[in-house]
Amino acid sequence: MKTRETRRYIGILFWGIATLTCMIIIFFMSHKPAPESAEMSGFIVKWLLSQGIGRDIAESLDLIVRKCAHMAEYFALTFSATFFLIYIKGSFYVRVRLTAVLFAFLYAISDEVHQLFVEGRAGRATDVLIDSVGIGIAFVVTTFLIKYCRKPRYSANNVKKSV
Repeated sequence: MKTRETRRYIGILFWGIATLTCMIIIFFMSHKPAPESAEMSGFIVKWLLSQGIGRDIAESLDLIVRKCAHMAEYFALTFSATFFLIYIKGSFYVRVRLTAVLFAFLYAISDEVHQLFVEGRAGRATDVLIDSVGIGIAFVVTTFLIKYCRKPRYSANNVKKSV
């Protein structure tokens, strides 16, 4: 019995740290002024130009890569928050996963509000929508993992329980 509780506490600690790490990374990436932020992703344009790709195409690809990074950040946040809440609640119900989705969505909104106060940055509703794509993908992936990849529980009379 102690082993089960120990695993639960380790899960809470691991997924809690992962969730906080995602939040900190998102905050610091959003806190960079516009020129510094553009410089970070500018290496992609430089590399594409060195490969002989035209400037228009290179800048379009850079935009796509930056928006995919937004989705990836919020995928990671939602994924880690989902498992953090699962370990805390001890429940796989959809309500727990939707709580993580709501948390990530509210964090995306707060991130855009935060950018209103950063030099050269602007909070955009379209960025929240892009972040929401990553959140939605994480919801689908965690739902799939929970439904198809976890071991079924059995009751005392060895009948499979549905969760």
